[in-house]
Amino acid sequence: MNTPGFHHFTMFSGHAAATVRFYRDVLGLRMVKTTVNFDDPGTWHLYFADRVGTPGTSLTFFPWEGTAPARRGHGSIDALTLRVPPGSLPAWAARLQTSGIPAEPADRFGEPILSTTDPDGLQIELIEAKALPGVQPWGGNGVAADHAITGVHSVTALLWRSGASLPLLTQVMGLQEVAREGRRIRLAFDPDQAEAGYYDLVEAGSGTPRHQQGAGAVHHIAFRAPGDEHQEAWRSRLGEAGFHPTPVIDRQYFHSIYFRERGGILFEIATDQPGFTIDEAEPDLGTSLVLPPQHEPLRARIEAALPPLEMKAEPAAGNREAGADVSALDSHKHLWVRGDLGDHPALLALHGTGGSESDLLPLAARMAPGWAVLSPRGNVSENGMARFFRRHAEGVFDIEDLHRRTGELAEFLAAATNTYPLDRGLVALGYSNGANIAASLLLSDGDVLRGAVLLRPMLPFQPGELPDLAGVPVLILAGEHDSMIPGESTLALEQQLRDAGAEVEIHWLPTGHGLTDKDLQLATDWLARRRFRSEEVASAPAAAHA
Repeated sequence: MNTPGFHHFTMFSGHAAATVRFYRDVLGLRMVKTTVNFDDPGTWHLYFADRVGTPGTSLTFFPWEGTAPARRGHGSIDALTLRVPPGSLPAWAARLQTSGIPAEPADRFGEPILSTTDPDGLQIELIEAKALPGVQPWGGNGVAADHAITGVHSVTALLWRSGASLPLLTQVMGLQEVAREGRRIRLAFDPDQAEAGYYDLVEAGSGTPRHQQGAGAVHHIAFRAPGDEHQEAWRSRLGEAGFHPTPVIDRQYFHSIYFRERGGILFEIATDQPGFTIDEAEPDLGTSLVLPPQHEPLRARIEAALPPLEMKAEPAAGNREAGADVSALDSHKHLWVRGDLGDHPALLALHGTGGSESDLLPLAARMAPGWAVLSPRGNVSENGMARFFRRHAEGVFDIEDLHRRTGELAEFLAAATNTYPLDRGLVALGYSNGANIAASLLLSDGDVLRGAVLLRPMLPFQPGELPDLAGVPVLILAGEHDSMIPGESTLALEQQLRDAGAEVEIHWLPTGHGLTDKDLQLATDWLARRRFRSEEVASAPAAAHA
């Protein structure tokens, strides 16, 4: 009667398209099922997993648009640790960096991990480990099959006191303690097989509040039952132990029972069968909305109510307003993400070397929820990697090309104002090479941008005459140990912006070129604090003259 391992995890998220962007397009998981919450069919239920949704690989989400963030606290699953193949962690660190997603290295029980957060703040960790048995890695969405995520390695349960949960986990469910590290207790499903996975308990410090559900929270954790008979045996065993499990509920792709452990976390025991191919062939998994029979008569109404899953460029060419400079607008491949059109400008997302027009969208969604985003791709290719301007060597820019590309980008922005609702202006969000082209826009013409968040920037060129940047707010986030950006160049940029009248706030963080959670926190707070109300912004950006 030992529990063989994890089955799936179900979370709340705050924005469907941002969830898809992160788990499918950044982490490279396959969306194996696109359906609805059976109890609330106006809400998506999205499943991400390996190729076929092997038990132990599935992360599922209920996206509730605009829901408040969860409050971190005891009585919750605080982090999910995902398996990646041995030797692949450096490639994952580079992928997250290119995507502008903060990630920090750490160590747990002598093994390196890479820690980041999803768009709603849920802690996601990567660790090099053997794949779960039977996993079929999904080589897609920009992640090679030999680097693909291969299941959940472990979870971190944050508890007021571990003693309330240990008897259930060890005496009833059969997990065994195998290690301790500080306040962390590690329990193994099978001490002789690391690929079976671990359940970690961490006791919350004094003053830690009770967890509160919201976006970024784990709603429940599901454990495996090989079949219905095994599940029924568990139901009897749990009832005898005083945990009052629910009756069996048919979830179409598995059968479930639920109960709450003493620490406050909702547990589920789910069967391995029938599986995700019960209503879709394997090649078609996740490609269309699948509804359970009881909701099929309401398909039209449900489809009309569900929010979009994709962050798409819009409008189409045929919908462009009269007067749009089509040639200038088409000079950069780009994405336009429609925001809530509230009382703030749009973000101009400018990626780093090797990025694309989609890479900074998850970061933008986290820093400025609800803001519209205009995200162009750089037009220069350096060994196959997109950039916004050429360079002769690391830190040595081709100034002639820089000026030309700055003007080209400014003309694109001017054309974009005739196509997209940019009447409240643009605030740049630039990382590395993107931060440098944003700085070049600022130093070339004071009317192009209404503000800027510059992540790891340097002075792009020495201006002969400074523009008027009076009142333009700029946030600079620099790494104290950044081997790619000379600190004196960042300081020179700060001084030039101040001399031009910009309101510069700069922070030096104890990190390198990659982004961290502190970057995210500082930028989010700065954007929220500034608010960029309508009286602070001009009607539209103008073309720069570099």
